[in-house]
Amino acid sequence: MRKIKRYSQIESIPEYALNHLINDDQTGLNDDDLTNIKNYLTYWDIITADLPKRKTIIFSLFENDTESFFSNYPAFGLPCMCVKCNVTVLL
Repeated sequence: MRKIKRYSQIESIPEYALNHLINDDQTGLNDDDLTNIKNYLTYWDIITADLPKRKTIIFSLFENDTESFFSNYPAFGLPCMCVKCNVTVLL
């Protein structure tokens, strides 16, 4: 049986990107938004490059803390309203 390893960190994810990252729904996103999201996912590919090729990235909200807040330093893109997400890479 293969043992699952995981790497996890908390990120300030822009609100506009949540539906795409969690549900793979691009509705309402413009080209700049999609480019920012793609670059962010590429960042995860780069920092996990030395890990096995079969990996899954999971974006999950905290059950009791889904309040949005303004961040000058979101995980990607320009300053905007964000939500704290747990980003987990499963190997």
